[in-house]
Amino acid sequence: MASVTVPLLGHRIEIASEDARVLRLAADAFGAWRQLPGDLVSLSPPARVDIQIQNGGACTELPTQADWRRDGSIFEARAGATRLRVDVAGRAAWCTTDEAALGDADWFGWHVLAPARLLATLDDRLPLHAAGVVLGERAALLVGPSGSGKSTTAYACHRAGLDVLSEDTVFLSRAGTPRLWGYTDRYYLSHDSTRWFPEIVHSPLRQRPNGKLRRAIAAGNIRPRLSVSIEPVVVLIDRSSDVVCEEVSPAEWHDYLARPLESGFDLYEAAWLSAQSQLMTWRAFRVGTRSGPIAAAASIVSLLSPQM
Repeated sequence: MASVTVPLLGHRIEIASEDARVLRLAADAFGAWRQLPGDLVSLSPPARVDIQIQNGGACTELPTQADWRRDGSIFEARAGATRLRVDVAGRAAWCTTDEAALGDADWFGWHVLAPARLLATLDDRLPLHAAGVVLGERAALLVGPSGSGKSTTAYACHRAGLDVLSEDTVFLSRAGTPRLWGYTDRYYLSHDSTRWFPEIVHSPLRQRPNGKLRRAIAAGNIRPRLSVSIEPVVVLIDRSSDVVCEEVSPAEWHDYLARPLESGFDLYEAAWLSAQSQLMTWRAFRVGTRSGPIAAAASIVSLLSPQM
């Protein structure tokens, strides 16, 4: 059985399959992590994900959601014909799926490769539902519920010259100085984002694996940042406000952290709760986007500029 090994979030993950198409899709999804500096890659033996393609029979329709369940150190999920099982303690995972999954790279990366991400995140890699942007040696996490405009604001920050770690999920290492991890190869923006960014009018519309229709814009990251050791500031994205940038009180930041976790992130509830005391030490600001993401990005650039 052939395999590829990638240093995903700094943890080595071996993905094995008898089907060469699986390995190509895995290499495409995670290949950028091979640019990670060697001193950020764990020396521990790699965790392993075995993926089997069920041949024969009609291809099934791809569902938009996977139903994950946890029993101690075992995570299991199903999404149509796809079955997933992750043994966290054993650092191993198994997946069976059918030909339909191979025909949709986005769906394959989102669902079939989910066990690889799960294995990479359970050792001091807490997923935060946030976009991450970097200016020099300063970073900001853009937070807000789904639909608040994190991806759109992150793309506007990209256009303004900032490095973007991720448009939707940033991973936090808590030991020592905080370290942020992330990678994005595409921005997925609402189809009406062309009113702010006319250059994306010809970008293809794609249905995301969660069922949402989005414009896919290539990030063009030849040498992505992937990881930075920075204590960030937090930016609460507020679609209902024109606020340029104002610092929020610790009580308001605490109230935001106390909100229920969205689907997928709730798998990490225990780690999230233990991290909240650390997150509360970060300064938090509100930036309104009612006047558009370009103005919001300008506020974030000013926030991260050295004079602030």
